[in-house]
Amino acid sequence: MNINGKIENITGFNKKLAIYDIEVYPNFFLVVFLTEEGLQVFTGEQLESLKSFIADPELVLIGYNNLSYDDIILKAIYKEYYKTAEEIYQLSQEIITRSNDDMFNRLKWRTKTPWYKSIDLMQLAFKDDDMIGGKASLKEIAVRLKCEKIQDLPYDFNKELTAEEMENVKTYCMNDIHITAELWNRLHKAIELRLQLEHLYHVDVITASEAQCAETILKELYIRRSGIRPEQLKALRTDYKEIAVSDCIAANIQFKTAALEDLLNEWKGLKLQFFNGVLQDKTLKREITLKNKAYSLGSGGIHSIDDPAVYSTTEDRIIYDVDVTSYYPSIILNMNLHPGHLTSVWTDILKELTTERIAAKKAGEKLKADSLKIVINSAYGKTGNQYSFMCDPKLMLTVTITGQLSLLMLIEQLSEAGIEVLSANTDGITASVKVQDVAAFTSICNTWQENTGFNLEKTVYKKYIRRDINNYIAEPVDGYIKKKGIFDDWNLYKKNDCKIISKALENYFLKNIPVEETISLSNDQADIHDYLQSYKAAKGFIVYIGEQPQQRTNRWYVSTEGYTLEKRKDGKTIKVENAGSVKVVNEIIDTGLPADLDLNFYRQEAKEIIIKMENSAKAERLKLLGLFPLPKEYKYNPKGSRLNEIKTDWNFSKKAGIGVYTGQAAGLIAIDIDHPEKVQISNLFSDTMIVTHGEAAPAEVLKGKVKGTLLYKAVDLDTCSTDGEFLNKHGIEVIYGSKTVQVLGLHPDGTDYKLSGELKELPAELRTWIEENTKKKKRNRKKASKEADLFGDHPGTCPDAQQEDQSEKQVDLLKKIISEDEELHRWKYREVEGNFIKLQGSCPYEHIHGDKGGSTDSQFDIIITDNNTLYAGCFHQSCKDEVKRLNYRLNERWLEYYPKEKVNLKTILSSLFSGSEAAEFRQISEAFKQPERVKLIAAPTGSGKTYSSVSYFLQKVAAGEHIIYCTSNKTSMAEFIEAIEERTGQQLKDLKIQQLRSGYAMDETSDDDTDIEDQEAAADIKDKTIGIITHHTYFSRKGISDLFYSVLTWIEKYNAIVIIDEIDSYIQAQSKLIPIESRYRKLKPKGSEIAYYYRRNKCPSFKGKHNCSTCHLGSLPKYEVNMYHIPVFYHIPKTEESNFTLNPMELPDIKCTNKVFIQERGLYIEQVEQHENLLKNKVYKFHMKDNELFNFKTAISDMIETAYNPVLYSYHPVLKGKALSPDDLEDLSEDDKVKIRYPYMPCMVHYLSLTDIAVPYYLNQAAKEIILLSATVSQSNKNYLKTCFNDLQEINIIESTQKIDELMIIGYGKEFRYLKQDNVLIENLQEFGKVLIFEPNKSEAGSLYKKFPQNFPVAHFKQDDIEVNEKFSECWKYMISHSRGNIGRAVNLPQFYTCFVDSTIFKPSNSYNLQEFNIEEIKRLQQDDRITTTIQNAGRILRGSGRKVIAISHIEKEEIDFIADKFKVMVNSEIKTAYYSEDHNVLLKTIEDYHRTGELIIYPEVKKLDKALGDGLSKLSHKQRTEVKGKYDQVKQEKKIAGKIRLARSLKDEGYSWSKIYITLHLARLQKEDQDKIKEVIESGENNE
Repeated sequence: MNINGKIENITGFNKKLAIYDIEVYPNFFLVVFLTEEGLQVFTGEQLESLKSFIADPELVLIGYNNLSYDDIILKAIYKEYYKTAEEIYQLSQEIITRSNDDMFNRLKWRTKTPWYKSIDLMQLAFKDDDMIGGKASLKEIAVRLKCEKIQDLPYDFNKELTAEEMENVKTYCMNDIHITAELWNRLHKAIELRLQLEHLYHVDVITASEAQCAETILKELYIRRSGIRPEQLKALRTDYKEIAVSDCIAANIQFKTAALEDLLNEWKGLKLQFFNGVLQDKTLKREITLKNKAYSLGSGGIHSIDDPAVYSTTEDRIIYDVDVTSYYPSIILNMNLHPGHLTSVWTDILKELTTERIAAKKAGEKLKADSLKIVINSAYGKTGNQYSFMCDPKLMLTVTITGQLSLLMLIEQLSEAGIEVLSANTDGITASVKVQDVAAFTSICNTWQENTGFNLEKTVYKKYIRRDINNYIAEPVDGYIKKKGIFDDWNLYKKNDCKIISKALENYFLKNIPVEETISLSNDQADIHDYLQSYKAAKGFIVYIGEQPQQRTNRWYVSTEGYTLEKRKDGKTIKVENAGSVKVVNEIIDTGLPADLDLNFYRQEAKEIIIKMENSAKAERLKLLGLFPLPKEYKYNPKGSRLNEIKTDWNFSKKAGIGVYTGQAAGLIAIDIDHPEKVQISNLFSDTMIVTHGEAAPAEVLKGKVKGTLLYKAVDLDTCSTDGEFLNKHGIEVIYGSKTVQVLGLHPDGTDYKLSGELKELPAELRTWIEENTKKKKRNRKKASKEADLFGDHPGTCPDAQQEDQSEKQVDLLKKIISEDEELHRWKYREVEGNFIKLQGSCPYEHIHGDKGGSTDSQFDIIITDNNTLYAGCFHQSCKDEVKRLNYRLNERWLEYYPKEKVNLKTILSSLFSGSEAAEFRQISEAFKQPERVKLIAAPTGSGKTYSSVSYFLQKVAAGEHIIYCTSNKTSMAEFIEAIEERTGQQLKDLKIQQLRSGYAMDETSDDDTDIEDQEAAADIKDKTIGIITHHTYFSRKGISDLFYSVLTWIEKYNAIVIIDEIDSYIQAQSKLIPIESRYRKLKPKGSEIAYYYRRNKCPSFKGKHNCSTCHLGSLPKYEVNMYHIPVFYHIPKTEESNFTLNPMELPDIKCTNKVFIQERGLYIEQVEQHENLLKNKVYKFHMKDNELFNFKTAISDMIETAYNPVLYSYHPVLKGKALSPDDLEDLSEDDKVKIRYPYMPCMVHYLSLTDIAVPYYLNQAAKEIILLSATVSQSNKNYLKTCFNDLQEINIIESTQKIDELMIIGYGKEFRYLKQDNVLIENLQEFGKVLIFEPNKSEAGSLYKKFPQNFPVAHFKQDDIEVNEKFSECWKYMISHSRGNIGRAVNLPQFYTCFVDSTIFKPSNSYNLQEFNIEEIKRLQQDDRITTTIQNAGRILRGSGRKVIAISHIEKEEIDFIADKFKVMVNSEIKTAYYSEDHNVLLKTIEDYHRTGELIIYPEVKKLDKALGDGLSKLSHKQRTEVKGKYDQVKQEKKIAGKIRLARSLKDEGYSWSKIYITLHLARLQKEDQDKIKEVIESGENNE
């Protein structure tokens, strides 16, 4: 390794420099220093010499990550904490694993160095705005520095080295020294700036980032100037509850145009809230258009929305770029801003630094000026950093809002003056100014400067080329070229992959040099580094080429003779992205270009960018030629294209090519020559416009000798586009409607399409030939059958064997489509023999799989189905969106050759409903057709609810009857929509069906007709819509308000049919629990002078913490509109003591009757009076009037009047059957206090329980027919429905047509135990299929998930996503969820074979709709709800086939029999049941035995009490044990009392009083006689227990 003997020092820095690195192994220690004199090497045998070397007060040590590793080791050696190589290795491991934080912190922060200073280059080799990406490793830095050698650590650091290996490690260490030295020389300027700051302000910032420099210097100056102590400053912070945007807008902001005035007024009316300390600023987002130029605004800087374009300064126009000098610091100074918790001293300091910098610039003190610039410009950024002493969100927002609006004032003035603004970005604009308008431009800029106090710096560009706002290159008349994004040069702070493309773009646009000249082996300035890409594999992965392992960090070029780079981990293989045919070059001696460099790859990448940037201008030229262009790439048409309807407003920057429409509307026909050898009609061709690519000459195309396309004018032609059969026969395609032709851009082979000639009329003879030899072909659509394959259900089976010739043509066509596809043209595949045509290979999207799962060459395939469509699929779910888009794209291309004539919906339905498949669900289908207007259909899982709903829905749509389907969530909506599209083969918009799905539509296409819905989108239902699919939200009121969704008016207008699925879930969603007060705990945090009140959600005394003195009744209501514009109500969770109050809400006059106290629950219930007939006369409101605000009192009044059995609840402590208040407790004796039973909920808080019936009542009046669906409906919910619908007809479907084979239901009297220490007790169950576990609530589900070992394949289904160890993201075996979560009902999970359900699924007493106010009614409803939910949970796995097990805990034997009776219609055989009361081992053994054999084996339980008695009872039968149950209970109770006596005696010995013993041991749970016995024993001092 060649290492320069000298390193560059810094002028004025008169210290000894040493760049160093340390390597540590169990038997080898090495440290190498590169000084100005040369190399110094020390090993473990030379520690004394090492100590002498580093004990130099003039020595500066320079390393990479040395502050957190190397320096710590040197300090420990110097202090003689570690004296041998073995001890140093132990220290190294503790640093790496952070297993000894005390040692680490002591050595890093509190141990002084014997040398002068350390400089850690890792802290300087990144930009503050790149922190999200993390800091680069030294090897990644080496790639950016174009270092000769990239080498990872040659041996694992745990290995004991041989002598030869020690030499290799020494070589490796010296290479790292070389890289660090290169980095040091590159960072000279950054070091000089920091040394200057240290000199000016006497602070230590040598290894601080720019933002850290600002933080350190401003803090130091503020402490000096203000006199505040550092610890006081640290405690200061500005906290906001909300920020009024009007307070953040400068007074001089004013606009002339109505659009900007509206924007200003909207912003001034906003108040931004905080959530978990984070400012919720999304409501600031706006997009506004001025003179056809769109601008995006928000909480950051203003950005224009720029399309690709090329601009040049000419004789007529000048391109000006104007930037505001130090924009954000200037705003702070002009407005005299400072953080709210600091004084104006902070602003004065910033002002002085700015003045000092200007003076330094004028005096030519560049170093000082540049160093001060770091501090000034970084100060603003720290106001948004929660860890900075300057943090103030309001200040930060004031700066960005004022900055955006001020710049918008300038843009408005220029636009109104007719000056074209090309771009705007945070602190400046670029404009194209006519020469005659230069004076006006200058005047507007000057006036703006005077009005705002800002200073503009102007630059004139010769050329300004952009792809978008973040990717551009600008060549000024004088000065350096400005580059960003894809045009940027080599950059130390970013990856620099394929920089030759950036150079090719610069040469092409600025110097008119063709891409082929820049990207060429003969280029004199060629450097292999410009062609390289690099990749660092994550920890645990090993990189391979073939079977040859590589290092983790690699760089490579794309080669014509290359290999595939892969990474492997845990048996999975993943291809490295963009490394399909590469040569690894981790050591470069010669920087010249290798002969096998794939120049076409780099040229094509550059050309694609250029073409996309130039396409818009080319498209305009095509329009002048009489053509109708559209974006097109690899013969792929864009989303939203209807090929027989011409669209003219395309965005041409997204595709690397341009096509043209054909057909009657376009007046254009194309003759595409694909097989010249078969062409027999070339004599009919005449000169016209010709499309070629590659070396093909237009004249040869005209003769029919080479491939190409002839374009002719043609109208009123009796023909259509031809198919593959025509092509094979005649060698040409006739393209006239339903297809487009690519005329410009890149061909898949990398060559350019070329367009030449003048468009002429179609020759008469050729016209006649075409009309005689072509005709429109009709094809009947076949319903796709289901064929299980790799990824579940493929829509299709193989063509008949007699169609082999046609199959060969289809395979050839499929290969052709793949070769021309934008993403698949490089896909490597093989043909697979089988029941259908299939091409198979590795997934083209495997890079999306990430580290979660690799791709083999058999996990992705494309098949041709029996209904002649294409289907692509992959094993992995992570790429499902890409595969879905690919399927749309492939079939769009396929249909160009096999066009399918659209048929109307009635035709589709006649084939769908005429077969035997519909008969499969005859019973439920007949239920839908029953004449009753309102039907409640209760049908078990597998009875065909979804199938029949889809059928009924489509039948009504086909008949022109308006219908709406409403389900519980967006997932169920997606399943319903998928079923419709799969069965009809049509998209929703083609069926006159619309979805309402708040926030967005599920279509992933960008067609014009795509419905992007917001919360008010129901008001914009299209006139043509017949069917609507939505979710329960739209059938509810808008939050806590008197407003409803306007979809209800659509139902009334058309007297529509309504289907509500999951009606139980819908009723639950109508329930609202409004707390009128709340309970708060008073607490003063440690170190705080202010006390706070924190809201309580539970009574703390419920679990024995009896301290009511800190619990206070309060009312801090908050009624506001959330980010979705929905009114919400809550009590503030935290407030300062000064703000705490009992401030009752303004409520309507609530009158209550029939007040009842239920002592078992400590619950008061009062029935709320309602006005008679008010619901019948109710006026429904769907829109707010202008300037109308939501009103809480009005909302509650409306909700009470439309509620089902509205009641007022409150909880209380109970003593001797009487309700108490906290004040009553003070007068009680100690004996009575310990006997109080406290409620679960906070006491004396009133809850208004309202279950809305307003929407069901409206539907009952407006709908033609109402169908309500559910698997199970509780009795209380039936009562609710009968109140809403007086003519409700109940229909119970008994039979389930989709049955599983075998089922066992096993009950358990106690809680399931899934783990014992680190042992997973249910581990063996994965052998029989996936396992589903339902816990009672979210917290218990999350807690159980965390208990499982990290290396166990378990996942946790939260509300909308899955939490799982990355290692098992694709292969988990166990799923944990909670009973009332999204998969607890209405989701079919056939892949699960064992289901555990904890049946302790209880809701609070105040959440039920009570018919009678007594404990029996509450218990009945709780039991009804518990069993119903248990059945819903367990029923999730009763789909598919095979043998399955349902295990239910905390349940009685009789309940198991009841559930089995409910499930018997879903199983083909007799359900087996078992029950164990407490022996968990035999429970699991029975489950495993049943899975293996199908036999139910009941084992005798071994109970804990059996073992304790020791009388052999464990051998008795269950019946025998029952006979001696009395003995069991007696012995068990005696042992329990004996244990309590022992504990009580110990507590008494420690000085506990009887009342304290009573509380501590929870004796209130014992019988009175047992309490007295314990008290008597411990007071008498008897030893006899």
